[in-house]
Parts: sequence; structure tokens; C-alpha cells
Amino acid sequence: MKIKIIIPSLLIASLLIVSLLPGCAPKKKDDGKTVQMWVMPNSVEPVADLERLLKPFEEETGIKVVITSVDWGAAWS
Repeated sequence: MKIKIIIPSLLIASLLIVSLLPGCAPKKKDDGKTVQMWVMPNSVEPVADLERLLKPFEEETGIKVVITSVDWGAAWS
């Protein structure tokens, strides 16, 4: 009787452990990745302002951020 309970319990526990293992992998630094970011013109120089703010992010992660200024009409469509 106990074997009928133990075997499925072990199977479920094994599946849970295996499904959690990928979360234990070390984080990789993204090399050569690029992110596109669209911004609306909320300041005189929106692209330059964001490039200045995102510089520490790019240095820390190695991810290049390409900023494109989009007018409000295009952003809402």
C-alpha cells in the first residue's frame, strides 16, 4: 500500500527538482545585444538626455541601447 504512495511522490518530487534546476544557472552577461527604445519628444533633446542616463546601464550590462525619437502622432497610432 505504501509503495503506491511512495512511487508517485518520488516521481513528482523528482520532476519538481528537475524543473527548478535551470533557475540555479549563473547569469550570463549579454554580449553584443542591442535594444531598440522609442521615446516621444518630452524635452528639447530627448535622445541626448536618455543616452546620458543610459550610459551606466550600457557599461554595466554590455547591452547597447539605440534610442529613436518618435513624434506623438506616430506613437499613438
